[in-house]
Amino acid sequence: MKIAHEELRKSQQKGKHYYDRKTKMRKFQPGDKVLVLLPTDHNKLLMQWKGPYEVSVVVGVNDYKVRIKNKLKVYPANFLKVYILRKEELGSCSRNRQGNGDGRFLQW
Repeated sequence: MKIAHEELRKSQQKGKHYYDRKTKMRKFQPGDKVLVLLPTDHNKLLMQWKGPYEVSVVVGVNDYKVRIKNKLKVYPANFLKVYILRKEELGSCSRNRQGNGDGRFLQW
């Protein structure tokens, strides 16, 4: 029985190693903008990233209170992703392309 428990422990450690290979540490501070994994409007079984929303309070090690539609809801870190604000490069786009009014762009 000792040998069986030892082999089980080894197998569990090996499985944990492979499972944790691609995991990412997610730590948020109050005021951070995040995307939240929420069910779609048409099907509660399909999930999509919605947001950005703001983290209000850090509840525990992996739990955060996020303000959605003037309500605070607690979400685990697995359901949150950092929102990165896109910087528009208007100068480089306008130099390379010129619009012709119908939504298409001509390449210079």
